[in-house]
Amino acid sequence: MNGLADLNRKIVDATHQDLEAAFAAIDKLASAESLTDAFETYVDYLRQQSKVGVARAKDAASLVSTKASEGFDSLRDGIANFMTVRSQAA
Repeated sequence: MNGLADLNRKIVDATHQDLEAAFAAIDKLASAESLTDAFETYVDYLRQQSKVGVARAKDAASLVSTKASEGFDSLRDGIANFMTVRSQAA
């Protein structure tokens, strides 16, 4: 559950950052002096968002992997404890 909450927070933060970047790009597009400037601004925005997206995907995969590993370790420890208690009871 903790990992899911962390992932949800990251999604909300990413959405906020994406909106800020989009509004900044819109401001730049509005002040473009030529079609070429507007096109370059748009391409720069897309290039930057692509890099951000790749970094976020790597970060999310790392988080999920870490949380899954922690969960499996906890499950393994729980089973080991159960087996220990069971063998002592017998």
